[in-house]
Amino acid sequence: MSILGVNASMTMEQTKEFGWGLAKCGFDFLWVLRPNIVKGEKVAMDEKFFEEIKDRGLVVSWCPQEMVLKHTSLGLFVTHAGWNSLLEAIVGGVPLVCWPIVAEQVTNCRQLCKVWGNGMELDKNVSRDKVAELVKEMMEGESGKEKRRIALEWKREAEEATSPGGSSSLSLDKLIKHVMLKSE
Repeated sequence: MSILGVNASMTMEQTKEFGWGLAKCGFDFLWVLRPNIVKGEKVAMDEKFFEEIKDRGLVVSWCPQEMVLKHTSLGLFVTHAGWNSLLEAIVGGVPLVCWPIVAEQVTNCRQLCKVWGNGMELDKNVSRDKVAELVKEMMEGESGKEKRRIALEWKREAEEATSPGGSSSLSLDKLIKHVMLKSE
């Protein structure tokens, strides 16, 4: 499982609740915890947290998100639901837990959870119990299995659309021809 986020920020309390929820869920995880995730404060999880996760959790300040999301061992992506993250998760065939905070994230989360069906939303009032519960459901529950199946369908759709002769490939070719004609 992976929890990543690039541009969103959280309060110190939310950050700690997320961390302890991950510790409590029982699954291995990678948590990209940016140093500036909390506005105006340096994030510091206590030693007790690191003792709890020492054999199954990795906390880093950065990683190549796209590569992580394409890794075959990844079972879940916890995200704020920014557009780039959603597209990278779809291409990777990874189901998502979304916790939208700002801008398009709320709309993206609704689309993902209610329309596309490959994710679940974490309540705005984040708590360690809810994080652990939702991660467990997504990793081994019936809803999670269904979300995983749907995520793989979206991955196949994305691969078809971007392959030669696919709808996105043809649209890009059409755009290039249009731009080339305009520049002549």
